[in-house]
Amino acid sequence: MATLRSEWFRQIGDLGDIAGPLFNSYERLVDWCEKQLSAETGDVASIPHCVVEDGEERPCAIVEITDACGSKDPSLKLLSLHLEPQLALDYREELHAEDLLEPIRIMVAALNGAFRLTVKNGVDKLKVYGRTEEVRGLFDSMIATQEAAPEAIKIYRQSKWLVIERKRMS
Repeated sequence: MATLRSEWFRQIGDLGDIAGPLFNSYERLVDWCEKQLSAETGDVASIPHCVVEDGEERPCAIVEITDACGSKDPSLKLLSLHLEPQLALDYREELHAEDLLEPIRIMVAALNGAFRLTVKNGVDKLKVYGRTEEVRGLFDSMIATQEAAPEAIKIYRQSKWLVIERKRMS
């Protein structure tokens, strides 16, 4: 976590004046992550998972996953994905298609990792929360193109949630 903290705050410094508002939100996020990891509860509940960029062993996002396996609809829930500061899109005045490539790659890696964790924990469902209308629109696009998904996977929406469900083969 020390590496994440130092690297992410270096990135905020590199962004200059436009990154002022990012400092407090990232400080709270990293503090929360450290607190969760130090709790060492031994289960999945509320433990953040750091997505590691391929080959670089460097955290590029924090993914908050919570365990809802004890509910009437057992699942793991991906509540939020926080990109490293240099990839955050909120502060940018202009956004180009190439700016989205790395965040999308990280989001796909986070979804894959979360789904693997879901299966590893004996659950068939991963629910991904769509906090904004834009994210829910992305969910709709994923659903519309789900013929590209493996046959053993079903993708659908439940209100603000994207549900990725493993179909049990009989």
